[in-house]
Amino acid sequence: MTLADAYQNFIYYKKLQGVSPNTLTAYYFHIKKFLDYIGSDTPIESVTESWVNNYIMFLHGCGLSRNSVCTYIRNLRIILIYIYNEWGLSFSPSKIRIPKAPQKMAYIYSDDDIREIFQAADSSSSVPWISARNKALIALMLDSGLRQGEVATLRTSNVFFEKKQLKVHGKGDKERFVPLGTLSMHLLQAYMDLCPFHDMPWVFCSDDGSELSCGAIRTFMHRLAKSFHFPFFSHNLRHNYATNYCLYYLRKGQQADAYTLQQLMGHSSLVTTERYLHLASSIFASESSVSHLDAIFGLS
Repeated sequence: MTLADAYQNFIYYKKLQGVSPNTLTAYYFHIKKFLDYIGSDTPIESVTESWVNNYIMFLHGCGLSRNSVCTYIRNLRIILIYIYNEWGLSFSPSKIRIPKAPQKMAYIYSDDDIREIFQAADSSSSVPWISARNKALIALMLDSGLRQGEVATLRTSNVFFEKKQLKVHGKGDKERFVPLGTLSMHLLQAYMDLCPFHDMPWVFCSDDGSELSCGAIRTFMHRLAKSFHFPFFSHNLRHNYATNYCLYYLRKGQQADAYTLQQLMGHSSLVTTERYLHLASSIFASESSVSHLDAIFGLS
């Protein structure tokens, strides 16, 4: 049994578990580097802890971000644990330690930043319906907290204008309802009215009427990001939604409900949701702080 054979068995096993195509692609991307380093024709009984440690040292020397290194090691451990359980290894992969990833605060857009984003999206194409599409998909990520893949797979049958709601197909094959703000609703309706492809089951179309892919959204976002002085990518729009949700309640003197936000975001763990509560609390505390020095010198 070679590593290549074990990898194919692993992917088949994951397909039986019903993991998404995006997850399978992520496995391929992150495990391929290990197969290339060790050699895909290497027998699994030849894989040693020393080889794995050398590969991890190789990752640290590749110029990757700490987050990326953590992701590569996490995926390596997943497949090695699978191999260990199925055919055995000379060491226990569960002992592989994943470095602690740095917890960086998400960049929170100012009102001017948001206006700049929509102005850029408005001029992102010479075709009016595509510009309208681009503004609508940004609005859904920024104001409804949708993931990139959730925007791509949104169906027209799951848009409820009268209730100002969307039904979203999220990670883990889970569905949830999310709110649709008034501006987002207008932008979405304007796009759907202008779109020349009216009989498609999906909301967002590419220029030939096919379903808009995550890759196409990623390419558009990357192109748009070049015109900004601040970070701009799909997941940061979602970060902003969650943080602003918490800030809204804090500024009203209330505490945001973590469980409600967890449902809106489609998080499987409350721990992930609580990061946004901490970030919002930090921002609110800095907004509300009083300078003792300013008070002493009459500057407050």
